Amino acid sequence: MRKIASLFTMLMLFSALAFGQNRTITGTVTDEKGDALPGASVSIKGTHTGTSADNNGQFRILAKTGDILVISGAGMEPTETTIGAGSTVTISVKRLSLIGTEVVVTALGQTRQAKELGYATAKVKLLN
Repeated sequence: MRKIASLFTMLMLFSALAFGQNRTITGTVTDEKGDALPGASVSIKGTHTGTSADNNGQFRILAKTGDILVISGAGMEPTETTIGAGSTVTISVKRLSLIGTEVVVTALGQTRQAKELGYATAKVKLLN
C-alpha cells in the first residue's frame, strides 16, 4: 500500500511540473502595416514579469501555455494575446492617431487651465 501511495504522489508531482513549466517565447511586435515597433512593452498579465521589444520589434520572455501577453507603449493601443503551444508569436498592434491632440505639461502635477497658471506655458504640436 505504501508503494502505491508513493507512486501516486510522484505521478501527481510530475504532472503538476509538466503543466507549470515556463519556456522561452520569442516574438515580434508589428503595426497593422507590418512595420516593426521598437520599444513596445511586453508583459504577462497578472504578474510583474515583462520585457521590451528591441529596435527590430523583437522580444523574448519566459511564459507558459495559457499566459496572456499584454503589449503596450507610446502611440499604440494596448493589445492582449494568449500564448499557445508554439514558441514564436507575431503580434500586430494598432497605432493610435494623435492628430490634433494638444499636450499641456505643468509643474508638480498641477492640472489647471493654461490661463489660470501664473507662469509661462507653451503648446507643442505633435507631428504625424
